[in-house]
Amino acid sequence: MSSWPLQDPFLVSEQARIYRDWLSQREGCGILLFSLLSQSSQFSSAYQSLLDHVDGAVRLESDQGILVWGADFWSSPSGTVASRRFHAHIESNGTLTLSEPPENPTTGAIPVLDDQNFVFTTDATLTGLAEHDKANWSFSDNLVGLLHAARNAKGATIILTYDRNTVLRELAESAHTLRVALGRHVKIVVRERDASLRYGNELLLLRLGVNLIINREVPISRVPLTLESLQGQSFTRNVTIDFEAALASVMQSQALGYLQPHLFVGEAKEIIARHRALGVPFALVRLHYPPNMAEEEAIKRFPMTRAGDFMTATHSSLWIFLSSCPQSSLLPTLRRFGGESVENDFPDIEFYVQQTEVETQLDQLEHEAAQGGSESTSPMPAH
Repeated sequence: MSSWPLQDPFLVSEQARIYRDWLSQREGCGILLFSLLSQSSQFSSAYQSLLDHVDGAVRLESDQGILVWGADFWSSPSGTVASRRFHAHIESNGTLTLSEPPENPTTGAIPVLDDQNFVFTTDATLTGLAEHDKANWSFSDNLVGLLHAARNAKGATIILTYDRNTVLRELAESAHTLRVALGRHVKIVVRERDASLRYGNELLLLRLGVNLIINREVPISRVPLTLESLQGQSFTRNVTIDFEAALASVMQSQALGYLQPHLFVGEAKEIIARHRALGVPFALVRLHYPPNMAEEEAIKRFPMTRAGDFMTATHSSLWIFLSSCPQSSLLPTLRRFGGESVENDFPDIEFYVQQTEVETQLDQLEHEAAQGGSESTSPMPAH
């Protein structure tokens, strides 16, 4: 048994981080069970803090005398799903079994809808699949055509696509418009094509009305089974959210690569302020130079290609800021930048992931820069 300080979201977040780091080091997984924690309880802030450090969150609760297993979100190698609900039953041997809610309108459960076998999409790469699939597929040439074709949908599946040319605002606004206009029984899916959504963008889409995000690695042959898993489900989250504020919280910074310390601090603080709306994670990493490694050599060690990831250097350390980076991805991202041996080559590394500690470090760095004690003498590397 472990005691969790549920009244303090910051302590909850820190304790969850420690558990996660411990499990990651041992390549294991863990399940945290709470008897008093839910989104509707007095501990809702603690619940939100926990979500930054877990791959899934489910609730077992009673609804009119019926046990309900509700998945707020769940991530797996195949994709991320949100707002799934199942009826739960405890067998005589103590085993918990799950089943789809009965499709009986008189009981208040999910109604039987005559268009649940229809799929609307603009994804032309699925035309070959549609020819052999049992569902009724409707293809549109563009997003406007899709919105028109699906305007009367009640329980159909709508597939939106994300690729290198997708404008996040248009995708998010389309998902939100569809959810608000068509109700909670329509299934809205985002399928990644030749690009991957950042973690913060996934959170945004799931918050605005998307049921499922299909990762780009999932083969087309598995798409029908993935869509079938959504049948009988409804979207239970409240989508009455300030769209502009939510979108602003995940919009990518254009900062990339090396910045002088005062610019680094200003950009990092601006991202932190925007990310508050959805609780999008970020991280600050400090790597102390090992003996005999020059500042310029350390900078060149970390080429960056993703907007929103940037660094600066002082006379003693290299600082890296990673936006929309969950803690589970922190070390893999650092290794991708600096090589698999980065932890051996830089034995003294400090990680800051909590807002208060990140802001404290940034204030210190800003003060040093203002005093002229931390400005790098190295030229800005090309990137």
